[in-house]
Amino acid sequence: MIAVRHTFRYASAAVATISVCLAIVIGSTMSSVAADTSPAIAIAGPNTALATPYAVAVDGSDIFVANNTGDSVTVYNISASGNTDPIRAISGDNPALAAPAGIAVLNSEVFVSTADNSINVFNTADSGDVAPKRKISGELTRLSQPAGLTAIGSEIFVANQSGWITVYNISDSGDVPPKRVIEGSVTNLAFPTGVAVWGGDLFVANTLSPSVTVYNTGDSGDVAPKRTISGANTGLTAPWGLAASGGELFVAEPMIASVSVFGTGVSGNATPVRTISGPGTELNNPNALAVSGSQLIIANSGNQGEQETAVNPDHVTNSGAGSIYGSITIHQNPGLAGAGTAAHKSANGPELSPASPTTPITPATPGNSRERERAQARSW
Repeated sequence: MIAVRHTFRYASAAVATISVCLAIVIGSTMSSVAADTSPAIAIAGPNTALATPYAVAVDGSDIFVANNTGDSVTVYNISASGNTDPIRAISGDNPALAAPAGIAVLNSEVFVSTADNSINVFNTADSGDVAPKRKISGELTRLSQPAGLTAIGSEIFVANQSGWITVYNISDSGDVPPKRVIEGSVTNLAFPTGVAVWGGDLFVANTLSPSVTVYNTGDSGDVAPKRTISGANTGLTAPWGLAASGGELFVAEPMIASVSVFGTGVSGNATPVRTISGPGTELNNPNALAVSGSQLIIANSGNQGEQETAVNPDHVTNSGAGSIYGSITIHQNPGLAGAGTAAHKSANGPELSPASPTTPITPATPGNSRERERAQARSW
């Protein structure tokens, strides 16, 4: 048995931590290559303004991070490291980002999913207390606990933890119905948290199955997945964020602090081609991923200070009040060497920990109107 701590926030400013025991059974058929190597770069420390990073996206030389407990988006240069200031940040009363859980970048725009059942759109150059240029929100949108999202071509794909996938035009605004919805018992969706697109395939991380289901990007309605990755050999326990690049699918597993890599065409009880795990990786609740060339960028929502005292004493560690929550680690991925420089520009992570998915957890008593809105959005 391995005890794992997963951190998440409800209404209060405090960060709640739960302990989860997972029985991990590794069979003799597991033949994937495991890498316990240090990241090439780690961004962590109080100057970073990281606050439970739940999602990450990359656009050129910029890394965009959705901070769940910070109600913010922070941006870093891809070559930044250590206790560095963000080059810009979106936060304040005008963006009113209520516990952002997913982020994507496309065509000089940033798309952010939030706990008030909204998709907020900003310009990539925006900074400070700026209002979104447009917002998808309202009853007609079918947004319900939106988590991971990806933007590609002219469409936005959103994983709604209530059990369905919604698709919108990239230019949509206001209370608009989705152009397509994947929903129903045949879909095998089970608390979907992450999405990725590669070629004509839509990949969905199902935390409660646990599995990754694959659909055609144009699918709609109660459709069966064309392929499913699941079974003991996969090592999947509670998959969250996804990314796809270079013919490979990357799956973040926050509960067991690992990333599994599969070929995008695999199906069934497949063994990962490799995994990233172990104390040397500095993974701590890895929620979300993005790929840029041969670099794998991972958002870790766990408190970096709890982990790194023993692993890397040169990094800033938890010091109580004002301590840091989370890190960004960048790993050189040998499987992507020579795969080209085109980045997978969106990645995503969870909104809530499913440690006890059938038992609602009562949020702290809200103290103001924004906290009441956040608490209502997070009840499940």
